[in-house]
Amino acid sequence: MRRRFRMKRDDARTRFQKIFNQKKPSGSTCSLPDGIDYHCHILPGVDDGFQDPEKSLEQLRIYEESGMKEVWFTPHIMEDVPNEPEELRRVFADFKEKYLQDFAQRHPGYQASGAEGTKQSSATDAEPLQLHLAAENMLDALFERRLKANDLLPLAEKYLLVETSIFAPPMNFRGLLERIKNKGYTPILAHPERYLYMKKEDYEALKSQGIKFQRNLFSLKGQYGERVQKRCRQLLKWQMYDFVGTDLHRLSQLE
Repeated sequence: MRRRFRMKRDDARTRFQKIFNQKKPSGSTCSLPDGIDYHCHILPGVDDGFQDPEKSLEQLRIYEESGMKEVWFTPHIMEDVPNEPEELRRVFADFKEKYLQDFAQRHPGYQASGAEGTKQSSATDAEPLQLHLAAENMLDALFERRLKANDLLPLAEKYLLVETSIFAPPMNFRGLLERIKNKGYTPILAHPERYLYMKKEDYEALKSQGIKFQRNLFSLKGQYGERVQKRCRQLLKWQMYDFVGTDLHRLSQLE
């Protein structure tokens, strides 16, 4: 059983590394630019993503071995998953400490210390991943209340990762995006290739409004179906993407 688990884990690692290092026909990378995952659900036990902290640690080890540098945890916040930012900060701090301890055990020359939780000794060149916390915000009534109260988890202080239903936009969609901008944030629309209700003119209108687009890494591999894959290729052709993330929810996505 242990050997079977190891083989399955190695397959997941190989698959991620293959996708991470894949090249487009033009020669430019279609992986994760600068080794940064801007969208994932690896923070354990807070949404429909990873539940077991050990699985989360395993995924971070795969990231390390694939040459990744930074990971943004973006748990869902929506009416069905009403995560509180303060509680997410607590869970994140606890898990980050657990990760740094795990890293130190695997790299004896490394010591975890200081306000940032890390200190690099000269005994090893290995460095841990830089972990950050933000959120993936569904544009619903809960978000409207949180926006009004400025009770949010932005990405890199000035961006807000947002999503809509895959079936239809929220009422006054563009007006809500404008209110986000009026609060001093730039909206990043998560996985726009999955919103099949949108047409090219809808995407163009959003881009003209200053909205950033984040592509899911696995959309191009057909993980969400052929229609999403085709739409992803179109958006790439139109050069509309600004960020890339895995939107990873579980290790089985790599199998």
